[in-house]
Amino acid sequence: MNQYYILIFVIALLSSCNDSKKGILEIDNHEVESNLVPGIGEYMVQLEYHYHAIKAAINDTNFKRVEFEINEMDEVFEKIEHFHNQHEKLKQPFSTLNQSFMMPVLHELRYAVSRKNVDSCLVIFNQLSSNCNACHALNDVGFIKVK
Repeated sequence: MNQYYILIFVIALLSSCNDSKKGILEIDNHEVESNLVPGIGEYMVQLEYHYHAIKAAINDTNFKRVEFEINEMDEVFEKIEHFHNQHEKLKQPFSTLNQSFMMPVLHELRYAVSRKNVDSCLVIFNQLSSNCNACHALNDVGFIKVK
């Protein structure tokens, strides 16, 4: 008889949960995504890591590592474009900024890496630094400087 009361209680409990807008297992993907996606600043920290790894790899003449880190940066850029392209703090869509400031210099760096030209890599890396800082200045965060 006790099992009967427990069964009625469980059914009543579960049916009371269905009165809400969402069931217990129903998930709002947008809500989950917005709570789990890193903010643009967190992505910038990832880019900073890859930036410094590129610098170290150039100094060590580790061209495979430079190429790897450039590819990693590309992946982070893609994520920013996907999740934060129209971010409220950006003066332009991130995709536009990326095409203007980052892609041309990273293309040049890839070419210098393919030729294993350390001097060119260092010059282009300095241009990358300048482009990062120019983008920061354009978006009113010029106090954030990469070196």
